Amino acid sequence: MPESFLDWDSGIKKICTKISSLAEQKNPIIIGITGPSCAGKTTISKIVSQKVNGSLLSMDDYYKERQKNEYHKKLQKTPVKNFDSPDSVDIKLFAEHLYLLLNKKTIKKPVYDFTISNRTGFESFSSNNIIITEGLFVFNPEISKFLDLKIFLDAPRNLRLERKIERDVFERNRTKEYALNQFLDNTEPFEKKHIYPFKKHADILIQNIKNSVLTDNNNI
Repeated sequence: MPESFLDWDSGIKKICTKISSLAEQKNPIIIGITGPSCAGKTTISKIVSQKVNGSLLSMDDYYKERQKNEYHKKLQKTPVKNFDSPDSVDIKLFAEHLYLLLNKKTIKKPVYDFTISNRTGFESFSSNNIIITEGLFVFNPEISKFLDLKIFLDAPRNLRLERKIERDVFERNRTKEYALNQFLDNTEPFEKKHIYPFKKHADILIQNIKNSVLTDNNNI
């Protein structure tokens, strides 16, 4: 297990080096990137995927479908769906899809739209020899058994909160109060229970203090 956190640039360099080494030994390989909300998981996954010519599969698309009458109003102050609970994600389907991708099969992955908090359909997805997967719960035992390399990404609390409010207001049609309530009521308590305990299983730890993560529009 790693003894300390790497900075953003050093972390990316080490991930790419590890992937190159693993890819010489096994085909295909799966890389898992996790960490608390708005730490920059999507951003770093896209960067690494481009550098190693990998296929990116986000757990964000595997949030469970809801009935239309559950849709919360734009100005509602209290979140009606807890995106920070592992129960909100179809982990079983995600695991099944990783198994199929390992066997070089094409999957029909769900597509999730956070502006309406629901699935909008499915799309075909096939991978090459390097699969990059990211999300809050990719270190879940049902998922981690498929991972050849585990990365845990963290960031200062205030930066993550700032990022969440900006993203939720401008990209997901939420109010600032909604985003803040969600962070305090759901995000922080569930991170302590479901995210940070899995940090000890990481092969690489990265601390993200780059403000550039604030430009990413999708990361949870």
